[in-house]
Amino acid sequence: MTDTHRTLKSVFEKSLEKHADRTAVRFADESLTYAELDRRANAVARGLAERGVGPNDRVALVLTNTVEYLLADLGVIKAGATKIPLNDSLTADEFEYMLSDSRAGTVVCGPEFVETVAGMRDSLPRLETVVGVDDGGGLPDGVEPFAALDGEAPTSPDVLPAPADLAGHFYTGGTTGRPKGVLHTQEGMTMNAYAHVVELGITGDETLLLTTPLPHSAGVFLWAGLLTGATVLVRDGFDSETVLDLIEDRSVTWTFMVPTMIYRVLDAPELAETDTSSVETLAYGAAPMTPARLREGLEAFGPVFLQFYGQTEVPNLVTTFGKREHETAVERGRTERLSSAGQPCLMADVRVVDVETGERLPPGEEGELLATAPYVMAEYFERPEATAETMTEAGGVH
Repeated sequence: MTDTHRTLKSVFEKSLEKHADRTAVRFADESLTYAELDRRANAVARGLAERGVGPNDRVALVLTNTVEYLLADLGVIKAGATKIPLNDSLTADEFEYMLSDSRAGTVVCGPEFVETVAGMRDSLPRLETVVGVDDGGGLPDGVEPFAALDGEAPTSPDVLPAPADLAGHFYTGGTTGRPKGVLHTQEGMTMNAYAHVVELGITGDETLLLTTPLPHSAGVFLWAGLLTGATVLVRDGFDSETVLDLIEDRSVTWTFMVPTMIYRVLDAPELAETDTSSVETLAYGAAPMTPARLREGLEAFGPVFLQFYGQTEVPNLVTTFGKREHETAVERGRTERLSSAGQPCLMADVRVVDVETGERLPPGEEGELLATAPYVMAEYFERPEATAETMTEAGGVH
């Protein structure tokens, strides 16, 4: 027996087979069952493998919320490789920096980014393969069509990544200098995906709606949905009227929004005429909600709000503020608790310490947050000093 069950490839291949006949995802004009998704992801994985991609090889994804993104994402997983998800709102300079810093050997990009990435090849000597989605306008010389990888195959490449191999190479926000590459192992990302299922209450009966960029948190919500056998609706961009229509028409049970999106939904004139009773969980994060608007949301949707807090180094799940906690805070007149980020997740250890001494502080005191979990980062890529400054002796981050 091997340790391959602690890898993304193992758990996703089991899930795609287990839920074969169910509807996995619906994009604007395309719907795929788990079996169809499995076969097409196998083909992409084999195409990557034929181009020399395997465990620990970096594959950057520069795509919007399209079916190609999902196929490339699962193709990287099935090839046992390392994903670099790049936000489609980055500038050309930021793309070039991250592709260079990460040593990416392969890039899969959407039609909006093909010319930009192709124009960087001379300055990226490690970039060997550029795959582009052709929207009918043709592709530059040297760029391979995504259609050459997209097809159907009964099995994925015969490769077994190890739990310690790298599954993700993510980038921080770069608020204090250049963004740092954050490395996550196969085992860590597998644990993180399972933690999302548990902490965010995602079941196989869900219909999830995702409208935020898949290279960010939405991508892991998508993973969690696929691991449980749920159906995931994906849209490229947010519009309050469209979201409300989908909630009613598709009986959406689970969705994620950042606070500004929730405010727009609450302010939408269509809300009063929309049946939102199917919604059981409205997850939010990335920024705090004002207690006044949160109370307004609770009145409109009921006790469905669930907040999560995390960071690139400990993806999404350091603390959660659950649906019951929201409801209890209002019922008991403790609305100041609606400003809280909640309590530590089941697999996370969190404490607040004095910035100077490192000593743990009592409740109510302000200090520095230390956090650890089985899905904490392995290290910052090629930044040993930054890694040493951030990682604690116990393996947490601050």
